[in-house]
This record gives sequence, C-alpha cells and structure tokens, in this order.
Amino acid sequence: MSFWLRVALFAGLLVAWPAASSARADDEPAPFVKITPADGDTFVFLGDSITAQGLYTQYLETYFYTRYPQLRLKFHKRCSTIDVARGKRDAAVVKVTGGKVTDAHYTADGLEFTFHPQCLPLPVPEPARIGAGLIPLGHRLSYEAIYLHGLPAGNYGLSIDDTPIGTYAAATLESKLELESIETTPEYRQAVEVMELNARRNTEAVLPLRDLWRAQKTLTRTRGELAAAPSDEALKKRITAYERKLSNFEEQIATWETKARELEEQIYEANRPRPLRFRLIRRAD
Repeated sequence: MSFWLRVALFAGLLVAWPAASSARADDEPAPFVKITPADGDTFVFLGDSITAQGLYTQYLETYFYTRYPQLRLKFHKRCSTIDVARGKRDAAVVKVTGGKVTDAHYTADGLEFTFHPQCLPLPVPEPARIGAGLIPLGHRLSYEAIYLHGLPAGNYGLSIDDTPIGTYAAATLESKLELESIETTPEYRQAVEVMELNARRNTEAVLPLRDLWRAQKTLTRTRGELAAAPSDEALKKRITAYERKLSNFEEQIATWETKARELEEQIYEANRPRPLRFRLIRRAD
C-alpha cells in the first residue's frame, strides 16, 4: 500500500467513519461510527515499513494534539460552539465556530472582540498539502469561522493580536470567513509550533527507539542463523557488531524514552489555546 493511499485512508477514517451497512450479517460487529478520545487513551499504529517511517503517523498525532489540547494521549507505532456577542448597536452580531466571543464592541472605524478558541487548527505539513487541499482537510477536521453581521458596506482590514491578516469585504465577513487554513494567524502559527515539536519527538526519540528495537530483533534473528551455520564468519562479525551496539541497551532505551517524554511535555505546554484579540478597521474605498 502506497504512502499517500495510507494518508488518504486515515484522513477518511477521521472525517467520517462509515455507518454500519443494513445488509451486514447479524453476527457481524458494527464498525465504529465516531472516534471520541478520552484522557489517558493510547493509540497504537500497526503497519509495516511505511508506518515505521513515522510520517503519516505524525499527521494523525498532530491532529489529536491540536484538536484535543485538554487530553493527555499516548501514541505508539505504532472542535462547534456558536456564541453570539452583540455590540453597542443591536444590528451587529458576531458569530464564531470553534470557541466563544467576549468583549465585542464597535469602535469609531470598525469592530473589536476577543475570541477564545476551544482548540487549535490542524496544520498541514508541506508534503501533504496537495492531498489535503483536495479533501479539503482543514475544513473537514478543524473548521473555524467568523460571521459578522451588520457592518456597513466596505472593505475591512483584519488583524489578530496586532498581526495583519488580510482585507475583506463586509459581504464576505457576513457570509463567512474561514480561519483554520490562514497560515498567518497567531493560532495557526501556534499549531505549527506543536507540529514541529511532534516532528522533533519522532526524529529525536521515537525513531531512535525504533532503530534500537530493530537492532535487537536483528541480533536475535542473526543468532538463530548462526546456530544453523556455526562456521559462518560473516554472521559472527555481524553478531559482534550488534552486540557492541546493544551493550548498554537498557540505558539507551531509558535515554530515548526520557527524551520523548520531555518533548511531549513541551507539546502539552504549546498546544493550549490562547485568547485572540480580533480588530476590524474599515479601509478607505
């Protein structure tokens, strides 16, 4: 099975797990309709060398790290609330998905409010962007939008935490402005930080652990081969090399596991959603 096919299949599982077929046999177990993780859950990825690469598994890990920041989950290779906030004029209504709004009010030239997100958007790494754009992945898995009703016609510059995001027509803001895939937002950049930390966790700890256990497995197999061919000098040299590499096996395991836990703690510090101050200023036509 190809790498990209695996990514597409796993994305499909997250988007909509198929409902049970009415034609299935009575004794056939019903499939999962929805994955609802709980604090402390462990996810195990079972697969072959493609799984061992730690690529598509990082996409799934990052999904759960960003979308469920309140949960402590373990991985081995192995958010829509709508809040309404009214300003000084009754005609103005701010609606958001994926969090709540506070302190919304008109200004002399626009509107301001604070958005409290429930979770982070799902960042998409460069190698997966073409495929993610076809789904579209961000819209399906981390939809987040604002709806601003009652603004006078015109164009408005949007900034979030004083970071310029873009200029949008009042009609667009009234219809819907999706936020989850705008890479310049502070929230998306925070999600990227989580993704990068998870990449480090895999590169600096998980993959070295994989390699160490692989070496142990190879040593065991090679010893069996030598038992069948005790005079094979090449096998003897190979065993000597692996025994040297694995001489402090338990210490190496402890070192990589400690490194993995340290980076995991950094992930759980970085994935906490933060209040975001939105400001819209009307531009001169």
